[in-house]
Amino acid sequence: MATLRSQKKLFIVFAIAAAVIFGAWFLMRPAPPPPIIGKLTLALPTQINSAPAIVAHAQGWFKKSGIEVLDQPFLLGKDALNSMLEGKADLAVVADTPFMFALLNGKEVAVLARISETRRSLAMVAQSDRGIERIADLKNKTVGLTKGTNLTYFFDALLSVNGVPGESVTQVDMNVKEGINAFNPNVS
Repeated sequence: MATLRSQKKLFIVFAIAAAVIFGAWFLMRPAPPPPIIGKLTLALPTQINSAPAIVAHAQGWFKKSGIEVLDQPFLLGKDALNSMLEGKADLAVVADTPFMFALLNGKEVAVLARISETRRSLAMVAQSDRGIERIADLKNKTVGLTKGTNLTYFFDALLSVNGVPGESVTQVDMNVKEGINAFNPNVS
């Protein structure tokens, strides 16, 4: 009888251990991914200000929230906004200046969320061999920039703050590749 009693105790211990192990496994198993409740196309400029959206997409945070995101990469937020306005994307990441121009041109756009703020994301590059060492040296020069972006707004403000009449500087509209080629024509 003692062996039968020992076997029952051993069985009970094993049953309790199995229940504890199964319970721990059940509680610690990864949760199943949520069902995809929506899909959207996000027009996204590949710039530092887009970092929160780029990281969220790369880390799978949209998918973990049940949203499948197809991203459309662009060099500029202006181009991302145009993709959305043309119906090729559902949302766009864009800076305030292209957004403002869209509003001024009667486009129906709205802000869904603000994802970043920066004070030092724009820079001006000049060739010193052209005699440009300070802002005042831009007078009677030609400057390449992408019109309709934050750059044009801040460039005009830079000229104004430094007492350089805007009409004394010729502004040429260039895309990013053209701007790079203007400095080094051998780059393609």
